[in-house]
Amino acid sequence: MAVEDKEEKESAPPEGGGKKSKKLIIILIIVLLVLLLGGAAAYFFLRSPATPPPQQTSDPGTPQQIEDSAEIGTMYPLETFIVNLSDPLGKRYLRVTMQLEMDNSRLARELDRRQPQLRDAILTILASKKFDDISTQQGKTRLRNEIVSRTNAFLTSGSIRRVFFTEFVVQ
Repeated sequence: MAVEDKEEKESAPPEGGGKKSKKLIIILIIVLLVLLLGGAAAYFFLRSPATPPPQQTSDPGTPQQIEDSAEIGTMYPLETFIVNLSDPLGKRYLRVTMQLEMDNSRLARELDRRQPQLRDAILTILASKKFDDISTQQGKTRLRNEIVSRTNAFLTSGSIRRVFFTEFVVQ
């Protein structure tokens, strides 16, 4: 009888070993879940659209910005523009404040009279842009040039030399 008790003890698995393997499995499952949740969180937080690398060549169709001169002409401040960008998802908007450099001070009176036309032209230009169009320095330069050429098309008593962005926020 003593031999039978000894055989039963040898064939039964040790009680401590079963608990250790269950703890190990639970710990592995928890670690796996934490890693999965961390990966999912990183994916959602970091999946913003990549901006294209800046291009070194300039577009031949856009007019070149007038070189910076030592003397700045008379400035005409504009109120802040807030527009939705033309992105497919429609999640971004642009907030921009600018000042126009005039070639003569008489132009300020004409700009005052044409304020609705001026704001409409600039709003139309801004709302037609996508984030990729204005995210680079070259894109901002093209935007400045487009505003200058569009506003000069309807001005009669002078012209706009340059556009200065005093606030430019894309969100």
